[in-house]
Amino acid sequence: MTHVIDFREGGWTIRHPLSCRPNLFDCPVNRAAEDDLTEPPTTLGQYRCDVQDNALVIGDEATAHDLADEPVVEHAIQMSGGGMHVRNQDPEIERIFPLADWIVSHQRFGGKVYRRTVIVVEDWTEVPVTRESESA
Repeated sequence: MTHVIDFREGGWTIRHPLSCRPNLFDCPVNRAAEDDLTEPPTTLGQYRCDVQDNALVIGDEATAHDLADEPVVEHAIQMSGGGMHVRNQDPEIERIFPLADWIVSHQRFGGKVYRRTVIVVEDWTEVPVTRESESA
């Protein structure tokens, strides 16, 4: 996936490829956008964007392909109730407990580790409180 900037009435946001995460604020595209976008956007929509000579370059309108995230490999163990517990992919977790060691520890006494490749279409967003959940 390429970087995509979303110009809205209230401002703008950037969709980053997974390779930029977890350090989005160190991303050159993000830094250039913060420096160069001092005026509200005049044309709303989603556009490809990049950096050239430390300046933000706005490209063509984004396509569905541009908006699709890169595949992500996840590892999980199956819980006793049948649900899958997906391993946290934070780099700090990997530093402390590498994936290879995590797999061995879960397989040691006959446990199974599962792997899947997914494409995230939309990142996690909080579900608003509803009247039903307030009364529960």
